[in-house]
Amino acid sequence: MKTVFLLVWLGTLEALRWGSLFPTKEQHHLVSCVTEIVCQHFIPNQPVVVSSTGNEDDLLNFLLKNIQLSHWPLQVSYPGSSLAENPGQYYDKIGNYVILIRNKNDIEEQAGHLIHGARWNNHARLLTVVTLHEDNPQEQALSVMQELWENMKVLNMVVLVQSEGEFHLYTWFPYQSNTQCLDITDTVLLNKWISQNGGEFSKHETLFPYKIPNNFKGCLIKLVVPYHGTFEVEYFYEFLNGLNFTVKIDEKEWEINPNIEEAITKAIEDVLFGMAEIAFGGIPLLKEASDVADPSLSYYQTQYMWYVPCAKPLPRLEAISHIFSVTVWVTLIAFMFLTAAIMWCLAHMTLESHTYKTASSVFYNIWAVVMGVSVTRMPRTLHLRVVIFPWICYCFAISTIFQIFFTSYLVDPGLEKQITSLQEVLDSKIEFGFRPEMTIYYEQSPYEIHKELLKHHTYCRQTHLCINKVIETGSFATIVESWAADKHLQSVNDSDRELVCRMNEIDSFPIRIVSYFSKSSFLLDTFNKRLASITESGLNIRADKERKIRSTFNKLDINDTGGGYFVFTITHLLIAFYTLLIGYILSSNVLICEILYVKFARKPNNLGTPVFGE
Repeated sequence: MKTVFLLVWLGTLEALRWGSLFPTKEQHHLVSCVTEIVCQHFIPNQPVVVSSTGNEDDLLNFLLKNIQLSHWPLQVSYPGSSLAENPGQYYDKIGNYVILIRNKNDIEEQAGHLIHGARWNNHARLLTVVTLHEDNPQEQALSVMQELWENMKVLNMVVLVQSEGEFHLYTWFPYQSNTQCLDITDTVLLNKWISQNGGEFSKHETLFPYKIPNNFKGCLIKLVVPYHGTFEVEYFYEFLNGLNFTVKIDEKEWEINPNIEEAITKAIEDVLFGMAEIAFGGIPLLKEASDVADPSLSYYQTQYMWYVPCAKPLPRLEAISHIFSVTVWVTLIAFMFLTAAIMWCLAHMTLESHTYKTASSVFYNIWAVVMGVSVTRMPRTLHLRVVIFPWICYCFAISTIFQIFFTSYLVDPGLEKQITSLQEVLDSKIEFGFRPEMTIYYEQSPYEIHKELLKHHTYCRQTHLCINKVIETGSFATIVESWAADKHLQSVNDSDRELVCRMNEIDSFPIRIVSYFSKSSFLLDTFNKRLASITESGLNIRADKERKIRSTFNKLDINDTGGGYFVFTITHLLIAFYTLLIGYILSSNVLICEILYVKFARKPNNLGTPVFGE
C-alpha cells in the first residue's frame, strides 16, 4: 500500500512539473509579444536585463528561453541578486530592461535594486510588463509610469498591460505644455498586440520614439552662474529662448569678484541638489565635477597662462651708450689721439702751416672732423693730407651710423630683458602667486621646477587682483585663465594694459570650458547636438571675435587718427637738450676763464698793448 501511495505521489509531482513547462495560451502570447519587442525595438548589441520579483518564475523561465533563442545577451535581476559587473564582458552601460510586475507596488523594490548598480542607465529602453489582468489598462499604465518616474527617472519607458485578450502598450511624452513639462499626467496608447494569426501588432510603428522636442512650450529651466560677468550669459539666453524655454537665473549667485574655486563648487552643488538644471559660465572640465554632474561638449578652449611685468624701456642715455661697444669707443678715442700725434710730428718735419704745429690746434681740428664740421685750415703738404683723408672717411662712416641709431633710440630706446620662462621668474627673485586650486596641477607635475614654484609662491585668490598686482608693483607674476585676464585688461586704461605681458606658450596648459547638467539629464543630448552644430559651423569662434571687437571698440579713442607717423616731443629730445646744455656751460666757463686771463694774467707794454708775462 505504501508503495502504491509513493508512486501516485511521484506521478503527481511529475505531472505538475511537466504542466509548468507548458505555458498557457495567454502566457504564450505574452512571451511572444515581449520577445517581439526585444528583437525589433530594443537597442542592438546591448545586453537585456530581465527583472522579476520572484513570483512569476514559470513566466520568467519561458521568457528567458525565448529571448535567449534570439541570441540576445541576457542578465537576470531579482531582489537579493547582483548584476554582473565584469567589464570584460560588457564594458558599457545597460541598454535594455524588462521588468515583470503584478502591479505598481512591486516597482519600488525592483527599482532600488536596479538603480544602485554601477551599470544602471536611465537613458536605456525600459519595458514594464504587468502580468495581472486589468479592467482599466490606461489608468493602470498611468499609475505604473508615475511610480517608475518617481523611482527611476526613465524617459524611454513602455508599459504593457493585459486587457480583454489584448496587450496594450502605453508610453508618455514630456514637455507637452508649460504646465506639463516633466509631470506624467496622461498616457499615450502606442500599439496593441492582437492574439489573432499567432499574435501580431496592430500597427507597425516604433515603440521608443525620440521624446525630446525642439519646442519646449515655455517650460521653466533653472540655471546657475558661478560669478558675474561671464560672456556666455547672453548666448545661453538666446540659445534657450530659441528652444522656447523660460529661462531663470538665480541672481543671488551673481556675486561681484568671488573666490572662483568656491563659486564653481557652489554652482556644481546647486546642480547636484536639484536647485538648478544647468551650471555654466567659465567652468572648466574637471574630474571632480564630472563625478557628480554630466559635462556638455566643450564649446570654448582657453589656457592657463603666466602673466609677467612687461620689460621696462631702457633709459635713453644708457641706450645711446650702447650704440657702439666699449671696444669701439676706446678704439675711436685712441685713434683720435694717435692721428693728432702723427699730424703734429709730420707738421714739424715739413713746411706745414703753424696751425698744425701746436698740439691744441691739431687736436681741435681732429675733433672738428669727428663732429663733422670743417677744420680751421686745410693741410698744405701731401704727408698731412694722406693722414687726414682716411681719418675724415672713417669719421664720416662712424658719425653716419651713430646718427641713425641716435635718432632711433630717441624714438625707442629699447627694452630691458623680458622674462620669458619659469626659470627666469625664479632667478629674477620677483614675487609670484596664483589661486589655491592651481597647486593641484603643480603638485601632480613631474617637473622639478614646478615643485620649486610651490616652495616660494604666494596665494592670489582672484584673477583681477592678481593682474592688478602685476600692474601696480611691476614685480609680480601670476598664472590665470587667458580669457579672464584679457577681459580684465580690456577694462583698464591703455597705459596700465601695456604693463602686463604673457610670458610664453610653453609653460601654459589648455582648459576646456563646459556646462554641467544634472546627472543623467535628458536635456544633455539635445544641448550637445545643437552645440556640435554651432561648433562645427564656427559660430562660437565668430561670437568670441565679435565679443572682443565690441570690447575693443568701446575702448577706442576718437582722437586717435592713426596717421602712421611719429611726433618728436621734448621727452624724446631730452638727451639732446642735456648735451646742448652741457656744451653751453662748458663754453661759458671757457669764455669766463679767457676774460679773466686777459684781464689779470697779461702785462701791458710801453705802448699800452697788453703782452703775455715772461
